[in-house]
Amino acid sequence: MMNSVFIIIQSFFAVGGGLFILAKRKQGLPFKKGWNKFFVYMAVVNLISYSISHNPLFFKIIALLIVSQGFFEICKALLLNKSSKIFAFFTLSVYGLLAFGFIMFSSLPPQIMIWTYLAIFLFDGFSQISGQLVGKNPLAPSISPNKTMEGLFGGLLLSLGSLYFLDHITGFSSFQSLFFGLIICIGALLGDLLASLVKRKCGIKDYGRILPGHGGILDRFDSFLFGGAMMYVLFNLLPIQ
Repeated sequence: MMNSVFIIIQSFFAVGGGLFILAKRKQGLPFKKGWNKFFVYMAVVNLISYSISHNPLFFKIIALLIVSQGFFEICKALLLNKSSKIFAFFTLSVYGLLAFGFIMFSSLPPQIMIWTYLAIFLFDGFSQISGQLVGKNPLAPSISPNKTMEGLFGGLLLSLGSLYFLDHITGFSSFQSLFFGLIICIGALLGDLLASLVKRKCGIKDYGRILPGHGGILDRFDSFLFGGAMMYVLFNLLPIQ
C-alpha cells in the first residue's frame, strides 16, 4: 500500500508546487517566499503517511504527541489572554472530545487512516491553492480572512475528484468515496475554523512556532484532529468496513 500512497503524495506535491508558483506570480510575491512552508508541509505529510502505512504503533505515539502539544497550546492561549471562564470551559470541552476521537482514530485499520489523511491533505492543499489563484469572496472573514468561497469549492471539487480514483486503498465503492470524502472534508474545514475562532478570541496569530512557516501543532493539525475524530465516529456508526 505504501508504494502507491508514496507515489500519489509526491505526484500531488509536484502538481501543488507548480500551482503554488502560479499563485505566487499572480500575487506578485517573491519566488523564494513561502517555500520553507511548502517543504515543511511535505516533510510532515510524508512522515504521517509513512508512520500510518509502515508502523501504526509509531503513528499512535505521534497522535498522542499531537494531542498533548495541542492541549498545551490551547491552555497557553487561553491563560495568557485571560479568556472568560465560559469560553475556556467550552473550548477545552470541545478539544477534549476531539482529542479522544483522534486517539481512537489512531487505532483504526491503516488503510482507513491513510485514506482519511489523504482526503484532508488534498482538501487543505487544493483549497489553499484554489483560493490563492481565483479566490475573491471571503468565506468567514471575521474568523479566517484568507479563506474564500472559491477556495472551498475548488478544494472540494479537486479533492473529491481525486478520492474518486483512490477507492482501491480502502475498497470503498465510488459512492462511498465521494460521500465519506465530503463529510471528512467538511470536518476538516470545521476543525480549521474552530481553531481560528479560538485564536481570534485570544488575540493571537499562531498557536506557536514549532513548525517553520506553519506556527504551532494546532495550526498544522487542526483539520486532521477534527477529520480524524469524525472518521472514527463514521467508522463505528456506518457500514464502511
